[in-house]
Amino acid sequence: MIKTFHRWQKDLEQFFYERKPLLKLKNIEKVLSRKLEMLDAALDLRVLTTVPHNRLERLKGKRQGQHSIRINKQYRICFIW
Repeated sequence: MIKTFHRWQKDLEQFFYERKPLLKLKNIEKVLSRKLEMLDAALDLRVLTTVPHNRLERLKGKRQGQHSIRINKQYRICFIW
């Protein structure tokens, strides 16, 4: 379940809760919306592994403790579980 968004991601938060369009990411809004809804509905991290296109990854280095799922080749959603 999504609890909060990073303070620098207010536009993404408004997109998720209010469906306010993202001008910079207009071409991926449908996929982004679907992935955010999937992330919000997931009760367990393993649920996200059942969708192969998510490409769930545990991040390393400075981002240790975070995970990511892919939106496309260029973008991904990073989160803490």
